Amino acid sequence: MDSDDEALPRYLQQLWGIDTGRRRGPKPSLAIEDIGLAAVEVADRDGIETVSMKSMAAILGISTMSIYRYLESKEELVSLMLHVAYGRPELAPMPDADWRARLRQWADALAARLIEHPWIVTVPLASPPLEPNVLRWTEAGLQVLSTSTLAPEQQFSALLVVDGFVRSQVSLSLQLGTVGAGRKPDRRVADYPRRIAALVDAETFPILAGSGQTPPSEDFHGDQYGFGMNVILSGLDSLA
Repeated sequence: MDSDDEALPRYLQQLWGIDTGRRRGPKPSLAIEDIGLAAVEVADRDGIETVSMKSMAAILGISTMSIYRYLESKEELVSLMLHVAYGRPELAPMPDADWRARLRQWADALAARLIEHPWIVTVPLASPPLEPNVLRWTEAGLQVLSTSTLAPEQQFSALLVVDGFVRSQVSLSLQLGTVGAGRKPDRRVADYPRRIAALVDAETFPILAGSGQTPPSEDFHGDQYGFGMNVILSGLDSLA
């Protein structure tokens, strides 16, 4: 193991399979991913704000002191949760599809994973990701883009653009309640064009004043997500 491996937190060493095992005290009774699975279950059900080192220790049936033998902080716990929640990308083979169709498949799969675990989009990015499963998603996206004529540095930038859009759109739709299990759209979303039209005057806001004549979309997330992805893919295609 080189010096870079030694600088990795122990939980990341375990996730990457490079843990040296050099740690004093009794042998851990839990696998590191067991802790992540339990924490993800709690976050999916009750929200990530209910997850803490103390609460997870109680759920796992160990002392608060003991959980610090696995993870040194709440930040490490959240990183572990991201690894578990992302899982491995499961993308069906598309041998006859071009890179645009395959990149759309990658984006759709990512969006579905974020909707499945909505707390992910609320997690601030403290540093570039090092979790194995998160990097597997990056690798899968870059493999798709490697079949385009974009330069290598453009491929990585393109993936960041797509990833950022997917996160932003899913976050917005979750906040508005237009997507997600057990969620019901706020009627104010459907009424928004009409309410805007009732507030503004045609002289100052001529475009918005006429918006009340446009029927609201029945699938806000699907329509906005699809439009945005088409814009991005068309723009990338023009570069390639």
